Amino acid sequence: EWHFITGKRTDIKMMATMLGVKYQQTSDGHFAHSNLVTVLDTEGKVAKRVEGLNQSMNEASAVITTMLKNL
Repeated sequence: EWHFITGKRTDIKMMATMLGVKYQQTSDGHFAHSNLVTVLDTEGKVAKRVEGLNQSMNEASAVITTMLKNL
């Protein structure tokens, strides 16, 4: 299931910079972007990053499971 969020252009740029996501608008109006999954902890700090296509999400899932147990 996908959840899409949006916001002001300046906020999106700031969040992308904070998370290390690179993006560029293409000539047809779409966006090309890096493939990155970032797990944030309850304080908004990066707990796990997974970069690239076809990467295993096992470590990211383990981090999320541990964080949920510690709530």
